[in-house]
Amino acid sequence: LWLNGVKFYGLSIIANLLKIVPGLLGFLINLFNVNLLDIDTARYITDFVGTSYGIGTNCIGDCLINVGFFPTIIIFVLIGYFFTKCDLKIYSQKTLNIKWFIIWISIISHILFVPRSSLFDLIGVLGFNLIFISFYSKMKMSSCKL
Repeated sequence: LWLNGVKFYGLSIIANLLKIVPGLLGFLINLFNVNLLDIDTARYITDFVGTSYGIGTNCIGDCLINVGFFPTIIIFVLIGYFFTKCDLKIYSQKTLNIKWFIIWISIISHILFVPRSSLFDLIGVLGFNLIFISFYSKMKMSSCKL
């Protein structure tokens, strides 16, 4: 599809950033009456092929449709760097940093899922988990002060 000029212009990225807040994406889709085919490459491909079952997408195709060729290469280089840095942080520390551990667990839990899905799904999961752990840490620290 990318070779045929299909472009989402980053709408899948924005949609997955909205997934950081649970229910926000669904609320905005209903509020603005957005068609899922316009923001979800997996649904677009399934509709394009004309099947009733989910054909899905893959992380490279999703990146190509959203940002183009050269940004896709850059994204995958940065993702590789980030995954490596995360592994090194987890295995080289004597004391466990909870934020790096949450990032690592989020990546590990999606490692088999990401190649056959959108790479940007991981953004929503990481964002939600980091925000949750930040609020939890602040709440725990404020309760300890009482």
